[in-house]
Amino acid sequence: MRSRWLTGMRVLPLLGIIALPLQGFGYEAVTVSDGGTIVGEVKYAGDPPPPEKIEVTKDPNICGADPKTSPVLVVGANKGIKDVVVSLPGITKGKALEKPAKPPVLDQKACEYHPYAQIIPVNTTLEILNSDDVLHNVKTEPGSKTTFNVAQPKFKKKITVDFKTPETVNVECNVHGWMNAIIVVADNPYTALTDADGSFKITDVPPGKYTLKVWHSKLGEQTKEVTVGAKEEVKVAFDLKGK
Repeated sequence: MRSRWLTGMRVLPLLGIIALPLQGFGYEAVTVSDGGTIVGEVKYAGDPPPPEKIEVTKDPNICGADPKTSPVLVVGANKGIKDVVVSLPGITKGKALEKPAKPPVLDQKACEYHPYAQIIPVNTTLEILNSDDVLHNVKTEPGSKTTFNVAQPKFKKKITVDFKTPETVNVECNVHGWMNAIIVVADNPYTALTDADGSFKITDVPPGKYTLKVWHSKLGEQTKEVTVGAKEEVKVAFDLKGK
């Protein structure tokens, strides 16, 4: 296997082996026998700010009395940025997008969303759990095509939401204003999140030329043109600057 740098993330696994039809979204599932791999990293350019602390202003007996650390911008010791969305926008065919064997979960625990960011396939039902003994209110921020605004009292431990449109959905809680999460609804399997070191890996990419895009809710987006050869590993590095 050849490898080259173009000058970051581990693909979050979509558990299961059920191919998900994507009719109407312009993506065709085909057999990829000679696919290449895109690996890389996304780092913070310059000196990253200290982790943002958020005061707990409500229900400290459930949420905790100590300030919480914001999950929006998490930068590791090597300046790698966690939870950057990496994608190949415009890709029209490739390996099948697999539907999870079990519904993905967004849990509310200690008045925080877990996980903060996740990728789910389009046409998937998400389970939203309330692990806290307190009222939450789960809603989407303005601009989402998938919209909901649901009160979830402590006795209502699970609600479900269907995501039928590829998009990035921002979720918040009306009761506890510091709570927020990102749900990336993908119409193809070539979407990933950076890990705690800012690293990523996208596999089984059909040979060809692509635009590789990274996006962070606070730092914005960047793109690079990449050419993937048969069974080739291409390495890409991004640096995102604070605003």
